[in-house]
Amino acid sequence: KCVSGFLSIIIALFISSTAAGDVLVYGQVGGTVTLPRSKWGSERVLVLWYLGTDTQPLISRNAHGRETIDPQWKDRLSLSKTDFSLIINNIRLEDFKSFKCELKDFRPQPTSVVTTFRLSRVRVQPVSPLLAGKNLNLKCDIEEIVEGTQRRWLSPQKQDPKNDTRVQIKNDGSLTAMSVTGQDHGEWTCVVTYQGRKANANTHVSVIDLSPAHPQPIYTSVSSLSLLHLPCFLSNPPPLSWSDSQEK
Repeated sequence: KCVSGFLSIIIALFISSTAAGDVLVYGQVGGTVTLPRSKWGSERVLVLWYLGTDTQPLISRNAHGRETIDPQWKDRLSLSKTDFSLIINNIRLEDFKSFKCELKDFRPQPTSVVTTFRLSRVRVQPVSPLLAGKNLNLKCDIEEIVEGTQRRWLSPQKQDPKNDTRVQIKNDGSLTAMSVTGQDHGEWTCVVTYQGRKANANTHVSVIDLSPAHPQPIYTSVSSLSLLHLPCFLSNPPPLSWSDSQEK
């Protein structure tokens, strides 16, 4: 019993330390993400990337620079040209799993190092079109939140809306914009930051303004020094008939 209990403790410690050593990276469905792996070893390193516990690599690069990619991941995976990072394009829902990077160096003696990554999903729920004057409610959902994860919003003008008196942002990442206008129409972005890495989750907001347009445009000058250009419309009078010309 003592031996089995001791082994259980050792296994539990091993699992927890392995999980704690994983590199957490956020991404959005349809987006692009980079699993960062800096250079290591000599100039001739064998690079192997795996999905979860699979034994066949998704992509590899041998010591001579030749790459091999799993046909099912073709056009979606690539390796960085400057280091050993993995780039995933057009992220799918089933991609939010663990990835493993194994580096093998044979100079001056055989050595290897393994790094595990966890790809976690970030998303913003889509919203239905809004009439001008209604309230906008957005929520930035993160599949796995750890200490140090930060969220912030960007308006369609790519500005931080926290200084807008109409906008309220809560600690859970939800955003409420009161009495929306045309300036709220467009793409809103939730920016998630963790350990210097950023991931964006976007959603498009449509604002419909049904207020009637002014029947006659009003032209004003914004400055006493600026010139005011007024449109001039000319129309030709209708041709005169013979009887009209006789009367005149």
